[in-house]
Amino acid sequence: MGIFAKIKELFNKNIECDGDMNSHIVYFLKKKKFLYLNKNIIVRDGTTCVVVYKAKVADVLLAGKYKINEQSIPETYKRAKVEKLNKKGSKIKRIRVDLYFVSNNEFKDFDFDSDEPFFLKSKELGRIKGFIKGSCNVKVIDPGLLVRCLINETGKEKTEDVHEDIGLWIGNKINKKIEKDKISIDNILNNNDYICKVLNTDLEDAYDFIGIFVKNIRLKAIDFPKRYQKRINAYNKQHVMAIKPSVVYNGNLNPSAVTITKQSGTLSQNGTMQTNRIDPNQANFKICKHCGFKNFKTNRICNNCGNRFE
Repeated sequence: MGIFAKIKELFNKNIECDGDMNSHIVYFLKKKKFLYLNKNIIVRDGTTCVVVYKAKVADVLLAGKYKINEQSIPETYKRAKVEKLNKKGSKIKRIRVDLYFVSNNEFKDFDFDSDEPFFLKSKELGRIKGFIKGSCNVKVIDPGLLVRCLINETGKEKTEDVHEDIGLWIGNKINKKIEKDKISIDNILNNNDYICKVLNTDLEDAYDFIGIFVKNIRLKAIDFPKRYQKRINAYNKQHVMAIKPSVVYNGNLNPSAVTITKQSGTLSQNGTMQTNRIDPNQANFKICKHCGFKNFKTNRICNNCGNRFE
């Protein structure tokens, strides 16, 4: 942006989102801290604007062009007491707010993680805890509710923190589901297709409480604490179908985590997998350029880092 464009922007009192809403599910507009009365606010197609006044959601604006007045932002107008004079005895000309632009698009391959573990008991592994990691499709169904949840603790949410926070909500909910239903750790490690089918069926409406709809849940990895390493290694040796350790967390190889890989086969009625597991020595592979992990040639997404193959 040139110097003249910056100066023009500095004196521009109109509001319009400057973020790429194809890559941001929620975008916090940092540059604009005030709504100037009788100026304009433009909400692009495919987005919704959420107006937050004093850390509380006040108004929600759908796509369109609005003149900033009592008709367009009635709740903000009311809470700011615009009709009254300010301390200096003059009329209020601007309202200090936080503006969040929410995308109406469906985000595919939305990565999620978890920091609240599940606890399960297994005859072979004993009592064990783990942290689910994976991806899913996410679509916002209630922008006001989502923003309210995001700002609930601190009163403000940075754009760069949105994806992580939503991802943790998704992952932690899955962990609670696994623990509550006492899903077998063997099924989690070996019957990935069955587990994903269960999660997608049972959690279809489970995220309404934060204003999002989640579908096509896919598990990529389970992170086990290091103290379980010996048990996991022993389990891997005894089970042909067991998942081998090798997943990257924060750029470092985590030997205590296991990746979840695709299997060929069919599901029986009780959920057990009748598999014809592909022999790694005979299958065709391709190497992920992002992490170097060896994947089956038919994979569209790397089973290790989650990046899509071109």
